[in-house]
This record gives sequence, structure tokens and C-alpha cells, in this order.
Amino acid sequence: MDVVGQSQDLALCARVETYRPSLLDHALYERRSLFEWGANLHIRPIEELPYMLSKMRKWDYQNRRASFERTHQALIAEVLRAVETRGPLGSRDLVGGERVSSYRARRDTGLALFYLWLRGDLMIHSRLRGERRYDLTSKLVQPRLLVPASPEDSEEHFLRRG
Repeated sequence: MDVVGQSQDLALCARVETYRPSLLDHALYERRSLFEWGANLHIRPIEELPYMLSKMRKWDYQNRRASFERTHQALIAEVLRAVETRGPLGSRDLVGGERVSSYRARRDTGLALFYLWLRGDLMIHSRLRGERRYDLTSKLVQPRLLVPASPEDSEEHFLRRG
């Protein structure tokens, strides 16, 4: 629910006198100088993507991710194919799917989108009335940013960054 604004907009509005939500949207979805990732929705500079990809590949989300992958391999592949062939999609664009009990999505297809995003295969392309629309990461960023940093380089980067 958006009563007074999205949390990221409220935080920036409190810190940047001339801030407007369209500025963040432009940086995220047009210039692509920033990207969103994580269950807590971190906004990061796009130059950090190689370091984040390293983390994304090994992150297990308290073993829920591994469990979802094991039990939904066919669904994950199907959803990835849908994004590959149809372009940016939100969970409402994927018809069918089984109803699930999750605060992340209403159907398993929505959870598959979320999983593929956490894994780094998808990025948020845009938002339509607040709903995330995902596309292939490889379509949205420069090829040089798609090579994951080594786990050691990633760890060092985030330690230096503080």
C-alpha cells in the first residue's frame, strides 16, 4: 500500500531537497545506472553488478531458495522461457500457476519470477502501478557487467565499501 509514498522515495525525499520520484525511476529503468535486488530491495550502482552476481549465485536465502529450485525446476525453466520469448513480464502476465501461501506472490509463477530475480537471471525492467516487471539481465546491462566477480573479489569489494 502506498499511502504517502514508496519507502525509497520517502528516504530520498528526506535527504535530497530537490528529489522527485521520477529521478529514481529514470536512474533505475531508463539510464540503468542503478539496479534493485534482494528481499529487502537494495538499490545499488550498476557497476556493483559483477560483485552482486557473485553473491546472488551463492546466496541460499536460508535454504528456501535451494528447496524451491529442487521442487520447481520445470516451472523455473518455463517462466524463464516466457520472459525470453515475450519480453518484460510481471506475475500477472503469467496465466495459470498454482496458488501458494507466500507473502512474495500469490502463485508459484510469481515465486519463480522472484527466484530468478534473486538468482540474477532477471532484473527489474520497470514497474507498472508498483508491480515489478522483469526482463533478462543480459538484455538490460552491458555484457562486461555480466561476468561475476570471484567470491574473494566480491568479499573484498563489500568489505572496502563498508
